[in-house]
This record gives sequence, structure tokens and C-alpha cells, in this order.
Amino acid sequence: MINEAKYKLYYSFISTLFCFCVCFFYKDVFLFYHLKLCQTGFGNAKIPFVTFHVTETFYAMATLGIYMSFIAVLPFWLYCIHTFLRPSKFQKEAFVQCVYFCMIAFLCYSSYSITVYTLLPTILEFFIALDTLQTWQHVPRVLDYIFFIVSLNASMHLLSQLPLLSVYCFSLFSFKSLDLTHTRKYWHVCLLCISAFISPPDVGLQLTCSFCLICLFECVYACLFIANMYKKTFFENC
Repeated sequence: MINEAKYKLYYSFISTLFCFCVCFFYKDVFLFYHLKLCQTGFGNAKIPFVTFHVTETFYAMATLGIYMSFIAVLPFWLYCIHTFLRPSKFQKEAFVQCVYFCMIAFLCYSSYSITVYTLLPTILEFFIALDTLQTWQHVPRVLDYIFFIVSLNASMHLLSQLPLLSVYCFSLFSFKSLDLTHTRKYWHVCLLCISAFISPPDVGLQLTCSFCLICLFECVYACLFIANMYKKTFFENC
């Protein structure tokens, strides 16, 4: 078992290094593509990107290459974990584990698509539109925008995994999903207040943010409810 774990780690390391080399080879393609997505948030304003240091573009490409290599190698990591844990599972448990890992990859890629094609242009368009009187000049730095894209995607990845994390915590600890039913409306009000603090001062964006948080909460509740039903059925069959 220890030898198999060493082989899995070795294969994961080699595959991650290979993916990083490929992504870094196409670093300029990834950089121009993501900067072009940022320009869609500028609207009709033709604002060129600038760099203040000689190595700034290289750091931006390296950061984006590391992030894209993580996105590319994630299915292989999940496959290695699944094949390592599968011998200790029953057939039904192995199937549930496979579905669980597939959902992790699906939510990760879905959150990336939603972020770069919907959320990122909306946020940039809002902040660029604050200068209605054209009293200040915006100078977009390449490195700042790349860091913003990576951090925004990382945050969305974590948020998208909350339903699956709740199911995992439910399998470890005794937790009644029906307890959320009695406090459901209070959670909705709390999420509405949170969206008012974290979103820009715009009613439309605040309502959109609160709607997304409430949908995420409902997804967590639905996953806990399904896990609770599966757990009851499993113990009844035993």
C-alpha cells in the first residue's frame, strides 16, 4: 500500500510537471486570452494594458501557467485518489466515490467558465463605469489583472465545492440536515446582509450576489438531504 502511494505521488508529480511545461509553453496564448476577456469588461473604452517592470509580464505568465496547469491536471489527481481508495471500498461505495470525484471536477470547470465569461466582465464593467465624469484615468497593469483573475477563480472554486464539502462533513460527523429547515429564512436574511457588505454599492449586483449565495445555500441543503436519505437507506439495507 505504501509503495502504491509512492507510485501515485510520483505519477502525479510527473503529470503536474508535464502540464506546467505545456501550459508555460503556451503562456502568451493564455495571457492574451485572459486579458482579452478583461477588455470585454471595459466596454467601448479602448484601454491598453501596461507593465511597470521588465519581469512583470513574465511573473504574470508564470502565475497563469501554474493556475492553468492545476486546472488541467485536476482530473488526473482525482483519478489517482480514486484508484488508490477503490480497493478498500465495496462496489456501491466505489461508484458513489467515483460520482463524488466527477462532481468535484465538473463544479471546478463550471465555476471557471461562469467566472471568466460572466462574473469577471460584470465586475470590471461596474468599476470602470464608476468614472462617469471622467475625472481619473485608469491604468490597467497586467500583473494586477492576472492576480485578480486567479484569486477570483480560486474563490469561486472554493464556493462551488461547498455542497460537496458539506456532504463530506456529513459523512464524518452526525448532523441532521433537517435542522436547517427551521432556520432557513434566517439564513436567507443573513446571506442577504452578507451580500450587501461584500458586493459593490449597486442594487442589481447586491441582489445578484444574494441570489447566488441563496442558491448555493439551497444546493448545500439539497446535498445534505440526499446524503441523509442515502444514509438511512444504507443502514436499513444492512
